[in-house]
Formats: sequence, structure tokens, C-alpha cells
Amino acid sequence: MYDDIRICLEIDHFPVGERRLLPDGTEGPYGRVKLLAPSDHSIRVRSVRKATLLIIEGSFIAYLQGHNVVGTMDLMALVQEVVERVLKHFNIRPSPREQKRINAGRIKLER
Repeated sequence: MYDDIRICLEIDHFPVGERRLLPDGTEGPYGRVKLLAPSDHSIRVRSVRKATLLIIEGSFIAYLQGHNVVGTMDLMALVQEVVERVLKHFNIRPSPREQKRINAGRIKLER
């Protein structure tokens, strides 16, 4: 069973989260956003590289099922379901090319 996962999705989008103010008065990078499931389990999402990459991390199984006692061994299906929910939550609509990459599983697994 897969528990803690971090993926990097190449997709153009409007940045998620809020910018932090740095001590010198300039704006810093966008912060992480916690997405809570109805079961109070969460995953973290953030935009990087001028909103061309979306980092999603956390316990995908707990986010989807509400627990991480048992879960799927189909990593591809698990990642695609979480990606679909995250994109829907932030109203990010992938281009046909980006959707084809997602469907083909061309998502970088970092952890």
C-alpha cells in the first residue's frame, strides 16, 4: 500500500495559495494550500515555477478513503484520482495535450 506520496504535475494554471510578504517588503513564493477531505485528512498543494508546475503531497489514500489502514496497490489509478479531484477543486482545466499526459501517467513521482 502507498501512504505518503509527492507528485509534480506539469500544467499551466493560475497560482494556488497566497503569497507571503518577505521582511524586505517584497512578495515571496506562493505558499502551500491544505485540501481537507470530509474525513479531516488532508493533502498539500502548491504552485511552483511561475505556475507551470503543481506539487501535490500527502497521504493520498487517507485523503480519498478517510483512513490509511488498507488501500490500493494501483499507484496509477490512485494518483489520477487525486489529480482529478485537485484540478476540479481549483477549477484548473488542462489543455488537451496536458490531459493526454495525465491520462498516460506522465506525472513525476518525487516520493
